[in-house]
Amino acid sequence: MIVVTGNGSAFCAGADLGKLIPLMSGEKTPESEAEKRFVADDTLMNCALLRDFDCEKPVIAAINGHAIAGGM
Repeated sequence: MIVVTGNGSAFCAGADLGKLIPLMSGEKTPESEAEKRFVADDTLMNCALLRDFDCEKPVIAAINGHAIAGGM
C-alpha cells in the first residue's frame, strides 16, 4: 500500500490554470523555456497527472487541507 500526504496547509495547490489553459488552447504564446517544452510535448500533461500509470499497489491520499486542480 502507498500513502501520499502533504505537509502544510494544502495537499496539492494545483497548477496555475490562468497560464496553463491559454497555453493549451493556443491563446497564449509560450514565453519561458518550460512553457515552450510544455507546448511542444503533448504527453507532458498526461505524465504530470499520472494518466495511464499502472500502479500495482493501492494508493491512499491522506488529504490535510485543500486539494485543487490536478491534485484533486
